[in-house]
Amino acid sequence: MVESRAERRVRTRAVVEELFGAALAAVEPAGLVFRWLDRNLLPPISGSLVVVALGKAAHGMVRGARAALGPQIARGMVVVPGAASGSGGGIGRALGAHHRFQVLHGGHPVPDQGSVSAGAALLELAEGLGPEDLLLVLLSGGGSALAAVPAPPLSLADVAEATRVLLDSGAPITEVNAVRRGMDLLKGGGLARAAHPARVVTLAISDVVGDPPADIASGPTVARPTSDPAVAGLLEARGVCERLPPQVRECLEGVARGGGAAGRVDRTRTEWHLVGSNRLALEGVRDRAERHGRRVRLLPDPLAGEAREVGRVLAGIGMELSRDLGPGDRPLLLVAGGETTVTVRGPGRGGRNQEVALGAGLALARAVGAIAQGYGAGGEGRGHGEGEADGGGEGGAAARAVTVAALGTDGVDGPTDAAGAVADASTVARARAAGGSVEAALRDNDAYPLLASVGDLILTGPTGTNVMDLFLVLVDPPLP
Repeated sequence: MVESRAERRVRTRAVVEELFGAALAAVEPAGLVFRWLDRNLLPPISGSLVVVALGKAAHGMVRGARAALGPQIARGMVVVPGAASGSGGGIGRALGAHHRFQVLHGGHPVPDQGSVSAGAALLELAEGLGPEDLLLVLLSGGGSALAAVPAPPLSLADVAEATRVLLDSGAPITEVNAVRRGMDLLKGGGLARAAHPARVVTLAISDVVGDPPADIASGPTVARPTSDPAVAGLLEARGVCERLPPQVRECLEGVARGGGAAGRVDRTRTEWHLVGSNRLALEGVRDRAERHGRRVRLLPDPLAGEAREVGRVLAGIGMELSRDLGPGDRPLLLVAGGETTVTVRGPGRGGRNQEVALGAGLALARAVGAIAQGYGAGGEGRGHGEGEADGGGEGGAAARAVTVAALGTDGVDGPTDAAGAVADASTVARARAAGGSVEAALRDNDAYPLLASVGDLILTGPTGTNVMDLFLVLVDPPLP
């Protein structure tokens, strides 16, 4: 029996969800931490072992540490997103009754009063340690917002507004975190300095391209990078500086002069180890797909840039791969990781992965002739009625064989409850049939309602981990 396009779409979505599950299993935080502690010895101490965990993966990382270290842990503190930030809430029940751990909640992606309380509590805990003690720090993505200690004279309002401006500007996370380190006493080694002379060992799960220690939770246990003073010039070139609060601009000027909140860290008393990354998630996808008979290609470099443009590029790669497939050939899978950005210009609701999917959907629709050939990244195209167009020739056949998925491994894409979305050559036509416009959704940064209307969102809820984003380009052989 010949598979219809609608049946293929349902089957492909199920494949995407299974592969996403394989990615998450490969970076399950408890297992990552337990395996590292099981294979490596912590520095010997005669005092107390204290554990702090900060980030979206904090709950799982603490479970791994407790499984490996058990009663050796004297006490601990866990900082996770609050209910308003999308937390699953289970950690309070799982650890709240555990008398050795205090559970705190902060805001994400913008810090709130809970973040300030958590930051102050972390510094107070660290400052109470002595030279015989060891502080085990478990870091993961999201920690930059979840705990904050604004450097005087900055207020929480200053830090929150600066964070909003930077995130909306599309600035890469390296620049955002450089500003954070300059205006926060916890970041850029602040936690390690507070704990000195105690020993500090950090285990980190990276959510940043290249896995730089200073950018994972803004580096609370490592020194500020020497590149930080250049950030003021980069932001000024982007036209962002004038939109920041005046007190934050003064902070940036201090960082440019080599000052700011952060400073040096005694490296003889600190260790830093990477236990999880995006690469592990990609390898988990590859292994699962190969077991199911797909040919898999991993992109060696992480993806970055404006989200909708990354989607267009992924669609183009998929169509090139499709042209090499004939009926009966094994399907292909292109797997990539990374983190895109969105320059926010509209008032809508969505996320970077949803914009990747829409950018891909527009490119595929153009190839099958479903929209005008004048399509640009956010431009308008003329519709051709409900359903896919039959045009496009060889290019149309190639486009119809491609599905692009973009997914946040934390399960939260922007201020929405979706992990991301899938798109194919029919997404534009199905959106129009539902009364929507992909072009308008991109113009207004309003991807979520449109993708919800056509059933192309992927909803998982918070996953308890965070290793950037996952991009899948599934290429099936042509239908007979």
